[in-house]
Amino acid sequence: MINKHLLKKIIVMIGMMTIMGGLFTAIMTYVNIGFTNEFFTMWSKSLFFAVVFMMPLGGVIMFISNKFIKFIFPNLKQILQNILVGVCIALCMESIMAISATINILGYPSFDVFLSFWLKSYLSTLPFALVFSPIMTILIKPKIEKFLR
Repeated sequence: MINKHLLKKIIVMIGMMTIMGGLFTAIMTYVNIGFTNEFFTMWSKSLFFAVVFMMPLGGVIMFISNKFIKFIFPNLKQILQNILVGVCIALCMESIMAISATINILGYPSFDVFLSFWLKSYLSTLPFALVFSPIMTILIKPKIEKFLR
């Protein structure tokens, strides 16, 4: 049986990741097709992919980014390490989410068309991710960790 503490952690993390993934996939979907009749269908498919596949991948990317930053910059203050981890996560995750959203919305008609739509998705969401990810690693993550103890 799952203990209540672990269940609480899982629910909080899934909730946070769903909100962030929902925001980013909504932006990507809007940039590519606007608020058309297909918006909610395409967005929900992209969100489903983000929740099912990107959450576990995000955990791996966060773990690797954390280890990498601590290895490269061992003497850097913790807050600066956290900012760098947030930037690494934003760059990696948004790139992958833009690929999945573009494939979901457009398919793969040709490399040039795909690259154009992917770049539009990536660049439209990246500013939000570059703001939210460091905020998450600096402010929200410590509070959630304290809450979950």
